[in-house]
Amino acid sequence: MNDFTKDFAQALFNPDKINDLLRKELQQAVNN
Repeated sequence: MNDFTKDFAQALFNPDKINDLLRKELQQAVNN
């Protein structure tokens, strides 16, 4: 399982992580 899938699975059970996860993914998308 890659990091995104693992983080996303954790976020599903921990709503507080969702915003951090999305912010991190958006920053990576912009930087790439």
